[in-house]
Amino acid sequence: MSHLPSGAWECPICQCYNLERYLICIRCGYSKSDEIHTRFDPCEEEAELHSQIEAYLRGKGWPYFHSRMDRPHTDKLGTPDFIIAMPEGITIYVECKSKKGKAAVEQLATMVALKKFGHKYYLVRSITEFISVL
Repeated sequence: MSHLPSGAWECPICQCYNLERYLICIRCGYSKSDEIHTRFDPCEEEAELHSQIEAYLRGKGWPYFHSRMDRPHTDKLGTPDFIIAMPEGITIYVECKSKKGKAAVEQLATMVALKKFGHKYYLVRSITEFISVL
């Protein structure tokens, strides 16, 4: 029997402890909702996915750029939601979409241009899908 600190849950993936108020593991990004839903269950709201990805990246300590959703965009149209600097000099571009969200023409054009030059670009609809592409 494990002895969890009061108000904590143990992640089944990395076995670290997380405060009850966190719905995703701050170390590996496992979502408690995965216990109920299928692994790639898409988010209903894109903002929810942005928050989950930001929490995951903060937990990893990886630098990233994020196009915020709560203010008017100042980025070029089509700029991905996240640009993430990963270990070993790898940079990936991530566009988030909700369950019913569709990519705009400018976003698709950016994806094609980046992939043409060999960059990694992903469109994700859930935190587990995001983690699977890393």
